[in-house]
Parts: sequence; structure tokens; C-alpha cells
Amino acid sequence: MVLRYRSLMGGSQHDVEDYISSMEDDRELAKYISIVYLAHLKSLISKGYIPINKDAVKLESELVGLIQSNCEDVYKWVKHENLIYEDFFEALESYLHHKVGAVAGYLALGRSRNDHVAAVLRLYIRDKLIELLVELLKLRKALLERAARYSGIIIPYFTHRQIAQCGDASIYFLSHLHTYTKLWRIIISNLDLLTENPLGAGPAAGTLVDHDFKLLAENLCLNESQIPPYYATGSRLFLLHALSDIALLLSEISRLAEDMFMLNLYARDAIEPPVEHVATSSIIPHKRNLVTLEVARAKANLILGFLTSAISTYSSLPYGYNLELQELNKVFMETIKTSIDTLRIVGDFIKRLEICPETLDSLVTNTTCWSAEFVEYVSIESKKPTRQVYFEIGELIKEGRVVNELYIDVKKLALAKPVAVKLKEAMSEYEGFIREDEETLSKLIKNLSECGNKLLKVHS
Repeated sequence: MVLRYRSLMGGSQHDVEDYISSMEDDRELAKYISIVYLAHLKSLISKGYIPINKDAVKLESELVGLIQSNCEDVYKWVKHENLIYEDFFEALESYLHHKVGAVAGYLALGRSRNDHVAAVLRLYIRDKLIELLVELLKLRKALLERAARYSGIIIPYFTHRQIAQCGDASIYFLSHLHTYTKLWRIIISNLDLLTENPLGAGPAAGTLVDHDFKLLAENLCLNESQIPPYYATGSRLFLLHALSDIALLLSEISRLAEDMFMLNLYARDAIEPPVEHVATSSIIPHKRNLVTLEVARAKANLILGFLTSAISTYSSLPYGYNLELQELNKVFMETIKTSIDTLRIVGDFIKRLEICPETLDSLVTNTTCWSAEFVEYVSIESKKPTRQVYFEIGELIKEGRVVNELYIDVKKLALAKPVAVKLKEAMSEYEGFIREDEETLSKLIKNLSECGNKLLKVHS
């Protein structure tokens, strides 16, 4: 049996149907659609809406098989039959009718594509954010390892794109590590939005079916409580929140890339990036371009554009489900794929980044990056007002005097700062944060796995 919702409308036109169809985009979601269908079926069986017989068990088994094979059989069948469907929901329902017969028709009870897709997206986004968090943990570990390795090496620090101070290299890596620690915890805390259970909301205002919300919660790792149905089907707050978090994360990645460009500009040999991340010009052989970071910066800006377009699309819609919401799915899919890939590449860059102490030593010695420390040092030692010393040192700098004439070891000053003295303690603290977050993520993954295993058990 070929089941088409459009048959109620009458005629169809190939190019029009192809234009509105999300079948290809739904490949990413197909497994999750089948998961939600299976959880829905189990809820209907639990509440007695579907009798447990061989047909119901066959339907259950068919859905389990599709989940385990990533629904490839559905796409092969659609291609073989030369059919166009609005989306994978319609294709799956038609396929199940074809495979198991009329019992598949019970799946339409107590549901709508509107509440089901809201559940599907939550499951998909949750899994993808976990992938993102895994890669972000790897980047955090790489930054911590670099901080430990290059402790005691003096590097320049910038304000207004000019060298402003010099300090321990660990400060740099720990600063980025702190940012990514905060973002990691923001993202995982916001997974709470993805545990809301939209099932039972129907098209917009609920259905007549009394769902087994306890069973749905156990099978899908969602909350047991039901959320308001109009919000459940019409809101994409959870998707846009995730997009916003990702855009913030990638904007920080872009800034890290910019730092590498600045160091490469001011001291060409100060850093030794992994050779695989560097390319040269087709006609200028002396060039050494940090190409992976250039691409990462561009992709970060693209994601900011995706976020803007998604919010623009969303803000123009009335409440309730509108097909424009379907277009947001594609935006998120592209965003999360790009972000995971970018984190993987940037993490590899940082993990294998080398710093050249000799080059940096020369840069620090011959660059005025010590004036703030020198002003403070003289003020403390002479007990003169700091502003008075500030102007005196400023005049010396204007006259072109160098620090060596004043017999001050600026590197020793940089390493004597309280923040530099406490760096080892700080590194130990961030190592503890990483362990805590690994444990949190491990527990979450284990919990989701247990829910999935429970769902895949077929009635005997």
C-alpha cells in the first residue's frame, strides 16, 4: 500500500512536491523519527489502544530493525518505488503499511507530525551536542597540556592589536581554557530544554489519547511531565538556544585563530604550527599560511549568519507549527556539523602547536612590553606615587631609552607577578574541572544508552 496524505488534495506536481519535500534533509533525523515512533507505539500498547498480538510485535520489530540500520531500507524502498514524500514521517508510515499491513494505521492515533518532530529534534540535538562536548573536552585538555608545557616561557600579550605586556605563556592557554570551560558548562546545563517531552501535544492543542508519560520518559530519557501543547509544537526555543550557544563557542574559536595570526605576524618563527595545518602560496614560496585557522574563522562567521537567519525566520511566525520551522532544521544540521569539524581541527592544531622560546626571548627583549610592570616596580620600590612614576617612565620611553640601561630584568618581573606564581595551582584546578566534566558527560551518555536499550526491547 502506498499511503500519501496528498491523496486527499487530489493532484500533484513533481517539481512542486520536490520543492517542499524534506526527505533528503531528513536522512539525519530518520533514525530519531523511528525512535519516537517506537516509543509512541509502546505507549499506545501500554495504555491498551493497540492489542498485543503478532501484528503489533511485527510492527515493533520492524521499527527496531530500522533504528539499528539507520532506516536505509525505507530510502531504498522509496527509490525503488520512485515515490516523492513530503518528509520521512510520511514515507515511514507508508513503508510500515507496506511491510506489516493495517496495524501500522494505529500509529496515527494520539500524535501529529508537529509534536513528533519536536521530540525528534530534541533527541537529535541532544546527541549532537554531546558529540560537540566530547570535542570541546579534547580542546580543553590540549590547552591545559600546552599551559603546563610552556610554563615559564614569556610571550607577548596584546591590546588594541598592539603588544601591551609580556607574561607567562600559561596565562594565554589558561585564559582560553577558562572560556571553553564556561562554555562547556553552559551548553551542558542548557540540555535541560532538550529533556522536555512534547509528545501528546498533537497538532497544537492535545489529543484524546491518555499517553503513558512515565514509559515515554523511560524510553526516550525525557521528562515525565507534559508541557503545554501549543508551546510543545510551536516553539523552537530549544533549537535556537543551542544555535546561540554554538555561535558563541565558534566566535571564541575565531578569536583564538586571530591570536595565532597576530603571533605569526609579530614574530614569524615564534610559533611552529603542525605542518599539516599550513599551506604556502602558488607563486610566493616564502609564505606560510595558517590555512585551517583561516577556514575556521570563516566558518565561525558563517555560523553567526546562520543564527541571524534562523532567528529572523522564527521571529516572523505566529505561534503554532508553520512549515518555515522545517527550514530551521537544515540550519542547525549545517551548524552542528561545521562546529564539530571545526573543534576537531582546532583541537588538533593546539595539541601539536609548538612555541619557540628563543624567538620569543628575542622579541620580548627588543620590544617595549614591560612598561606597566616597570612602572609598578619602581613605584613599589621607591614608594613614589604610581602616576608620577608613570610619567617619568613615559618620558624615558619617548627618549628611546632601553630597559637594559636601567638594569631591570623584565622577564623576572613578568614571572614574579602573583598570577604567574599561582599558575601551577590554577592548572591543577582546571585539571579537576576537566575530570568533573568528563564524569558528568559519562553519566549522561550511560543514562541515554540505558534508555535506548530499554526502548529496543520487543514484546515477546
